[in-house]
Amino acid sequence: MFDRITSAAPLLLRLAGGYGAVITDDVQSALDAVGRRLWLGVMLGVAALLTLLLASTWVIAWSWDTPWRMWAIGGLTGVFALVSLVTCIVLQTKQTWPNGLLPQTRLELSKDQRLVEDLLANKPSGVE
Repeated sequence: MFDRITSAAPLLLRLAGGYGAVITDDVQSALDAVGRRLWLGVMLGVAALLTLLLASTWVIAWSWDTPWRMWAIGGLTGVFALVSLVTCIVLQTKQTWPNGLLPQTRLELSKDQRLVEDLLANKPSGVE
């Protein structure tokens, strides 16, 4: 048993050293994805806010000299509250990692665990 462990030690050290590169790749791809999503989210938020503000201004200006002015402002407030509530609910349901945390590292670790188990389980020829 000790002979099998000592013969597998260099392989285990190389595997452990290789995890640094795999973890670095996983973290970098996760940071890239977060950066893209954050940038797109900010742009979408700014565009949506400007659209809502301009639409609100248009509705209020259109109804300003009418008896419906207060109803228009109240209706816009209700619409914004509803949009905020729906957005909050959607964000709460989407709080998941699409591929899990460090997916490539987990895949490589499971492969290496099977390899090490196979190495340690096989007896050298002639040994009982």
